[in-house]
Amino acid sequence: MNKFTSLRSYRARMALSGLVAFALTGLTSAFGDAGDIGYQDQSYFDSATTNNPTDPTGTKRCESVVWFNDGYWWATMWDKVPTRGFKIFRLDTATQAWANTGVQTDARSTVRLDVLWDGAHLYVASHQFVAENAAAVATTAPAVNNLYRFSYNSATKTYSLDSGFPVAINTMKTQSLVIDKDSTGKLWATWQQGNAIYVACTQGSDLVWGTPFALPIALANNLTVNDKSSIVAFGWQQDRRDVEQPSGRQRRHVFRSS
Repeated sequence: MNKFTSLRSYRARMALSGLVAFALTGLTSAFGDAGDIGYQDQSYFDSATTNNPTDPTGTKRCESVVWFNDGYWWATMWDKVPTRGFKIFRLDTATQAWANTGVQTDARSTVRLDVLWDGAHLYVASHQFVAENAAAVATTAPAVNNLYRFSYNSATKTYSLDSGFPVAINTMKTQSLVIDKDSTGKLWATWQQGNAIYVACTQGSDLVWGTPFALPIALANNLTVNDKSSIVAFGWQQDRRDVEQPSGRQRRHVFRSS
């Protein structure tokens, strides 16, 4: 197993729920016991402002904001008090409540997020987004798509933003944007724009991103506006990235190797 593959164990991909839902289509509904209802979470709606996020976790299908580190589950979610913004929360398993650490990942309510914990740093990709059935459009500063990197202090159980961050990944409003890291330490991002799958990667440093480019593969072009991409690792070949592009009820897999 290479490093890139092992990193996937740190990610709780929300795309999994979509795969499960797809696999169960047409099956008889299943019901839990009467007492099997889980735990009620906190409210995210802020009546004091009209600037609420469209989703309290700020995610879209293939994106995820949950990770496991130092014996705890963590998430970045919308915080309405005392200062609005997406913050890092830690799950208290004794009370089944999310505790706000106060560390902000993005102050904007108009973004969606994807996170990666690689065992040393927490990466948060934050992107401006368009509505379902809408095509990606160009945007300008300060409405850019950013990468944040945080370091973790195990003694204080806190995260802190590293110097020089955030940095811009691209300048497109897209329905989704997903990040991951390969075994060489290079970060990758993927999204859909202009009915094509685009990728970008860092250039020798997490602070420097290369020019985005469309995958030069037929299956990654001539798509619909609602097609999305993600990054999946394969252990059988070093540094192999699979960009998964769902199309309606089908899932196409196109490959790009560095």
